[in-house]
Amino acid sequence: MTVLIVDDEIDQLQTLRRGLKAKGYAVMEALSVDEALEAISRHGDAIDVVLSDYKMPGKNGAVLFRELRGRKNNLPFVLMTGYADTVPGALSVREGCDGFIQKPCTLEQIISVIEAAVLGKHEN
Repeated sequence: MTVLIVDDEIDQLQTLRRGLKAKGYAVMEALSVDEALEAISRHGDAIDVVLSDYKMPGKNGAVLFRELRGRKNNLPFVLMTGYADTVPGALSVREGCDGFIQKPCTLEQIISVIEAAVLGKHEN
């Protein structure tokens, strides 16, 4: 499974990359919404799930989600945030987000949510 991680914090991106690779996942990275959209345009067929932070400078994870859905792209999308009061889980679910992760979290929690998101998309 290939995961596109979108996070403006390099340390967080590297930690997620190392953890997911150690568990056998292929990983692509983007430091912004624009980088993520470019990666999806170029390599969309190779990406199985997008794992995006919510809070980033400029465009945030919710903008990325809406951009993808506006382009009729149905890639499984998981949103991570340390700001649950800003992005309640109900909002992300209501908008069709495939998974929601409250930070801080463990690698096992992330894997569980991304695998459920991918499985859910393949069942539909």
